[in-house]
Amino acid sequence: DFAFYKCYKLQKVTCTKGITTVGKGAFNYNKALVSISTLQNVVSIGDSAFYKCYKLNRIGGVKNRVSLYRVKTIGSKAFQNCTAMTNFYEGGSLTKLGENCFYGDKKLKTITLNSKKLTKNSVGKNAFKGIYSKATIRVPGSKKKVYLTYLKGKGQGKKVSIKGM
Repeated sequence: DFAFYKCYKLQKVTCTKGITTVGKGAFNYNKALVSISTLQNVVSIGDSAFYKCYKLNRIGGVKNRVSLYRVKTIGSKAFQNCTAMTNFYEGGSLTKLGENCFYGDKKLKTITLNSKKLTKNSVGKNAFKGIYSKATIRVPGSKKKVYLTYLKGKGQGKKVSIKGM
């Protein structure tokens, strides 16, 4: 927890494949952090892990995308105010998306949730509040109907679309 808290000049992080957890507040207030090489084996991201990482727009190998392939839980405020993030990708294991997770991520245009494991109670209040006004949340086609109800009222604007893939 809070391992790199307020490292204001930290811009790039290279991680080993052995990391499975990003602790609470781990990169909190890293105002210059732009990219993390990979978090391919991470299954848990703690509360406020990347809170106010204003320039963060890349985790993993795809330019301008935060890619979390094995993540199961993302804590409250985990990516709140990551105002440079434009694209978020989850690989299919997600079971919990915390309250205010993407709050204030005004450039976040595409969120891909491949998981079929989310429930109404596992998506936190205001998880999508303040994302790009015409963003697209992509969900598994077989879960689109039920996800429309699960994701309803989670803070996103009326022009945000939820599409099956």
